[in-house]
Amino acid sequence: MAEEASLDDLWNSAPAWERTFDPAQFERIPEAARRYLEHTIAAGTPLAMAVRLKMHGEIKLKGWLPFTAEQVIRIDRGMIWRAAVRMYGISIRGSDSWLDGHGSMRWRLFGVFPIINASGPDITRSAAGRVNVESIWLPSALCNEGTEWTALGKSHSQTRFTAHGETAEIDYVTDEAGRLQSSICLVGAILEGRGSSWRISVDLWRKKPRSGATQSPLACVPDGILAANASSRKENFSV
Repeated sequence: MAEEASLDDLWNSAPAWERTFDPAQFERIPEAARRYLEHTIAAGTPLAMAVRLKMHGEIKLKGWLPFTAEQVIRIDRGMIWRAAVRMYGISIRGSDSWLDGHGSMRWRLFGVFPIINASGPDITRSAAGRVNVESIWLPSALCNEGTEWTALGKSHSQTRFTAHGETAEIDYVTDEAGRLQSSICLVGAILEGRGSSWRISVDLWRKKPRSGATQSPLACVPDGILAANASSRKENFSV
């Protein structure tokens, strides 16, 4: 079950991926997409199966509140995101996850008393969409067979792939060097018997934005990223 898994368990059990990045395999995809992949993954690099991040930032819970978090994303299983927030001096700890086909949200006051304990089809589908759009932290996920790319502009491309039980369509906007500027994914679910969809967007800044500078409910700055490559060796890199 997702609630029984730990970040360490998910990270340490990541399997090896016996494949390296070869730019020649992506010569026919749109130019913006090719620049993005070549910027994020050096030629000859063993493709990573998992990534581990530490981050801090602000999350909007009525007002903007500081938080710290750690996250593990795995191509084959999903992700766990654990965070700590302080509201009026009160500690709130919790996690969002999608693991092995099940999504959940679990948050506790002082890390003990449950205040949110949600799961079910809608949570699962939303969490799967989040895992897919957060492939920006694990670009090797976009190197699988079956990933389709469409050019939407000189610096704008869209990818379509099926993962975690969902077909994802994700827009990427990059600069001329291939550095990602923003990413957008539409997520659908059935809410109260009706079809519904909402947008998950990620905007990247070279500097931390001021509070309220974005409409996104989450503004974060990665402190560092660990990637497990095909030889199970851990490497640090930054965004």
